[in-house]
Amino acid sequence: MTDNKVKTLNQVVAEFYKDGEDEVANFKTRIQTAKDRLQDLQKDQQMILPQGITQVEINDDLCFNYSVQRDLRPSHVVRICEKFDPRVVRPASAVKRDGKYYLFDGQHTSVALAVLGYKAVPMTWVETDAKAFDAIAFEILNDTGILRAGTEEIHRGLLHRWHTDENDRMQPRVKTAYTVDTLFKKCLIDLEPKRVRKSPGKCGPNKHYFSHFDYAYKGLDMTGNAEILEQVLNGIKTHYGDEDGGEINQGIYIGLVKMFALAKEDGSTKFLPKDWIDRILSALIKVCGRNAQGIHSASKKQWQHTRGTSWDAPVAMSTLMREAYLLQAPEEDQFNPPHEPKVNMGLMNNDICIEFKPFFKNVAKI
Repeated sequence: MTDNKVKTLNQVVAEFYKDGEDEVANFKTRIQTAKDRLQDLQKDQQMILPQGITQVEINDDLCFNYSVQRDLRPSHVVRICEKFDPRVVRPASAVKRDGKYYLFDGQHTSVALAVLGYKAVPMTWVETDAKAFDAIAFEILNDTGILRAGTEEIHRGLLHRWHTDENDRMQPRVKTAYTVDTLFKKCLIDLEPKRVRKSPGKCGPNKHYFSHFDYAYKGLDMTGNAEILEQVLNGIKTHYGDEDGGEINQGIYIGLVKMFALAKEDGSTKFLPKDWIDRILSALIKVCGRNAQGIHSASKKQWQHTRGTSWDAPVAMSTLMREAYLLQAPEEDQFNPPHEPKVNMGLMNNDICIEFKPFFKNVAKI
């Protein structure tokens, strides 16, 4: 466990007050109104916290491990405070280890209790020899479809399991998470959601970032080859590395992944030129320009224009890039990028919708 990922409840409450003023409208007024409301409620002697469970004092022994736990959402804490009723507070859940309580469920309620002036958190807790139990418990609670966490938060917990318990490294999901994380670090790309990227105190150190965790995992599954994904990511950095905020466009990424996956399916990866990614992206720039996000967004309209079916990003983006390549390739070029049969994006016959026209140059063959 890395110490800089563990914060005490008191530290998180302090951050809540700091971040809340920046992120939540009328923050101070809403908190004070919530406190006043609670004070009125407590005139009724039945307005007390649930009994029959452990009350754990709010001090530095009560912690959140952010290798496991999701980031605190100040707006959610404020909503809890505003509608707070002590009769319906559910106990938090934690694992007790080395004298400290590491919460894996009930983070926002615990912070709300501290904000509202309570001195203890009602809690159930367990002691276990499993070193990464808080990560395992968090995954069980949030990946069952009942209280589902985001993919990035599950990813964080899986990484914690890799680094904490050697026995967990044999689990396929844990190993995949580590492989994906190692790949993006090697490429100097921060794997993080957009909301984290926008936070100067939480975002990663690199110029580039990728926000689509599902695609990060899907890319490894579709190609089965971390080296190819490395080439894809570095290729996008080279040709489309100046996007706003340093974002690696997910549409171009999944399109290139799909191309390789198609070649893999029919056993033709050995026929891919060594520089196929550079050739595809250079062609895309010639035909569609350098605005990756604009191309990606307009491609959805172009797909609807030509296909009239629901968006299929891997197929659409791989088809788009193939057609862009063929439009500007010399006649003697023997490279025919992998593609789905009987699928087209309309570029070859100049059937272009209004939304895509700003991103289309009918480039003549060399």
